[in-house]
Amino acid sequence: MQKEKQPSLDLIRAVSIIAIVLEHFSYSFIQFGIPGDFVYFLKFANGDWGGTFVSVFFMLSGAALIYNHPVLTREGEKGFKAKLKGILRFYLKRMVTLFPLFYFCWFIFYVLTSKAIGLWNWGGNWSNLLYTFFGVDGYFLHRGFNYFCVGEWFLGAIIILYLLFPLLRFCFMKLRAVSTVLITALFLLNIFRYNFISSPGDNLFIRLIKWYDTVIEVPDSRNILTCTMFFWTGMLLITYRNVLVKLWTALVSLIFMVIMVTIELPLQNEIISDWLCACAVYLILAYIAPFVMRFVAVQRIVGFIGKYSYGIFLIHHQILYLIMPRLTEVNFTYTLSLLLFVGVMALVTLISFVLTNLVNIVMHPVRSYNKLTNFLGVMKGF
Repeated sequence: MQKEKQPSLDLIRAVSIIAIVLEHFSYSFIQFGIPGDFVYFLKFANGDWGGTFVSVFFMLSGAALIYNHPVLTREGEKGFKAKLKGILRFYLKRMVTLFPLFYFCWFIFYVLTSKAIGLWNWGGNWSNLLYTFFGVDGYFLHRGFNYFCVGEWFLGAIIILYLLFPLLRFCFMKLRAVSTVLITALFLLNIFRYNFISSPGDNLFIRLIKWYDTVIEVPDSRNILTCTMFFWTGMLLITYRNVLVKLWTALVSLIFMVIMVTIELPLQNEIISDWLCACAVYLILAYIAPFVMRFVAVQRIVGFIGKYSYGIFLIHHQILYLIMPRLTEVNFTYTLSLLLFVGVMALVTLISFVLTNLVNIVMHPVRSYNKLTNFLGVMKGF
């Protein structure tokens, strides 16, 4: 049965990708020393816009997956073999959705980077290409330089969460309350572990925390426990939308955001702030979506940006790197920087449109051949 379309997911996706591009656009003025005034969309009183909207993206991913895949088996399929086939179909669909465009964009910018540097193995040992092959080159940059040149660390984290989704879906459907408590506890324990490390105690718990701190390399904001918490929050928000998405929750969220943006509070952790702000942004956008999406123009713009948001996400950094260093002699005003952002956003969207459709043309026979399963002969003997 076809799921009812959720306009909130389209609006949240479009607003979030615009916000992330704007955040990186804003940072580029500082990064390249561009003089004058500009649209500042970096830090706010208690958090970071980039961290907030990346959190929203994780929530969006969790919400979209659990909404569209409450079960992974097809109607009439039962038993262990059917569940295994359903999981494999899910993985295959995610692979064909993510990797062709990623590989295509990566190859283009790998060639451009190699030409600019004058070296083909600028990412070190060729074995580092395995990070790129699996789409996690940005996520594992903390382990050393590799051939990362498109997208961000977010892609690697979301691929890991896609791999974990069948397990997360099972826990969500069968052990929701217990899993929510456990995921929240692990999330909080990870980001507040330093309070235990400095404890004078020497029991087994403290020893385990100290050991964990010595082996963990990923920054707390990118830790898979943090990403899972955001992802799981999205699953909860879409599932309980009839209770959570109300006028009063939208108003409370709006007031909360005004306070968080304007008044500096004695909060201990920016990750918590970004998570709470992301929840507020999600609830506000989810509430207003049915109203603003009534307008045909809004539907078309939101739909177009949302459709090509993945391509925008992959290439916007590289487009900014090509444009912004050439503007160091321009003394910007706020209005001029805003107009530039509109132009950059339009250009990135256009390039994403071209690249995405080129990949779609090449991949169409694969995607349309009986939903991938027959094409790849997956589980043919089952």
